[in-house]
Amino acid sequence: MSGRAYAKGRIAGRLLVAVVLFSSVITLVTTGTQLFLDYRNDVGEIRHNLALVESTYVPSLANSVWVADDHQIMILLEGLLALPDVRRVSLSVAGAGSYDVGAAEVEKALTETYVLRRDHRGEDLVIGTLVVSASVQEVIDRLIDRATVILIGNGVKTFLVAGFILLIFYLLVTRHLSALSQYARGLSLGDKVKPLDLPRRKQKVADELDELAESISDLAARVQSAYRLAQESEQRFRDYAEASSDWFWETGPDLRISGISEHHRQITGIDSSVFIGRRREEFPGLIIDPNRLAEHQLVMERRLPFRDFAYAMRAGDGSIKHFQTSGRPCWDVDGRFLGYRGIARDITAAFQAHEARQRTELQLARAIEAIPAACALFDEDDGLIICNNTYRSLFDKVGRTVETGTTFEELVRTYAASGGIPGTQDEVDAWVARRLNRRRRPERNFEYLRSDGHWAEVSDYVLDDGRVLHFAADATARKNAEARAQAERVKATEYLQVAQTIIVALNREGQVELLNRYGCEVLGYRLEEVLGKDWFELVFPPDLLEPSRELFDAVIAGEQRLDEYVEHDIAE
Repeated sequence: MSGRAYAKGRIAGRLLVAVVLFSSVITLVTTGTQLFLDYRNDVGEIRHNLALVESTYVPSLANSVWVADDHQIMILLEGLLALPDVRRVSLSVAGAGSYDVGAAEVEKALTETYVLRRDHRGEDLVIGTLVVSASVQEVIDRLIDRATVILIGNGVKTFLVAGFILLIFYLLVTRHLSALSQYARGLSLGDKVKPLDLPRRKQKVADELDELAESISDLAARVQSAYRLAQESEQRFRDYAEASSDWFWETGPDLRISGISEHHRQITGIDSSVFIGRRREEFPGLIIDPNRLAEHQLVMERRLPFRDFAYAMRAGDGSIKHFQTSGRPCWDVDGRFLGYRGIARDITAAFQAHEARQRTELQLARAIEAIPAACALFDEDDGLIICNNTYRSLFDKVGRTVETGTTFEELVRTYAASGGIPGTQDEVDAWVARRLNRRRRPERNFEYLRSDGHWAEVSDYVLDDGRVLHFAADATARKNAEARAQAERVKATEYLQVAQTIIVALNREGQVELLNRYGCEVLGYRLEEVLGKDWFELVFPPDLLEPSRELFDAVIAGEQRLDEYVEHDIAE
């Protein structure tokens, strides 16, 4: 490094400033601390001397005042004035005037007052007042002189040390950093990397500069290697681009197409030249919603990136092709807008497949809507795909809405928590647990009562692809009919039990399946004693046993019509 470079070195200058500032701060702190301690000691010494006045001078002055010895009083006052830093002494004698020695005014005074007392015949008499004033100004002056000497000495020492440090730093660091900088500026991509040698003797033990020089050499080698890899990667990228189904495009700052991949025509069958120099809205045969096109134009005018923007074009043969493109704005190092770069692909096949899928889903929706029962289709993750209005109305009744994608468990819990299931909270929670357990092991014809009094008959069908088809039919009419039938059976049973005649029901073998209470009382049996027994052997006399059984068999076989009324004796 030259002398001029040395003088203007920014690192050296900052180091010099840092050393001077740090040394100055340390000097100020230590000097200030030392001066503060000296000031406190000097003031403490003054206070100590004033404290001694009360024990040494005050008794003598009291005796001299009592005997009115003016000569002795003045000697004592002069003695007080001779104490260090004492500048004024004043004595006031009760009824006899005052004595003053020293300066008329004391700057920055530290004053103490002492009362002179005398014991006369057992009475404590106040005979005078002594006032001693000491000045701390001289203490301050001495400290200022001392501070000046300290600061000048430390300042000279600081600048000498800073200069020496600066010289050492230049010899050991700065000139080698300059060599490293010149080496780095001389590097160029594609050139062979030369070894970096610092202008100094070889060190026995490598220091930080040696490690830095080695790191820069290694970095240069890695940069050259990365550059070669980047060139290879760029070539691979070109190869992949040519082999892929996508093509690349770019625009200028005016958003007009300035370049398209060479294999665009091979993919789309449209000549690339028709796009060059045109904005997207100027493409021939463009088919797109005007609102979407306006939104896209606004995005590009605002220099924002966009993704998967879809549009269609009518080809020369009359067919419609669908495309999808993404792009992002490009800027130079100065922040000037260069245009857009992006990729595009032909999505005609995917668009047609999507339309076919939509038609299928529409047909499915219509078919599900035509089902009178509540119907819903869930995906393999048990999320709702589609449902009919009857299913939605179940949730409308409890003030809830059904959203696509909601899981079956969420729907069940929402419906139950919103009052769809009657009962206490524990009963509702138990119903939810049973319903979810049945869902994990689907079974058909699961019935439950809703809060609106209607019965639902539920069926879950697991399809081959893992989806679940759910039906919930209103079974209220059937349940009410069953309830009425059950009530009729109960009522008939009650009638049988209270009827005052023997009523018996036999199976085809003539065995007793029912006998009313009156029959048990007349025959003298308990019901459990006659159930399953042969009725004819149980009640018919021997001479009527066979004719009665033959008549019964003929009636059962449909060969004989049973008389409405027959009387006969009962065997005992």
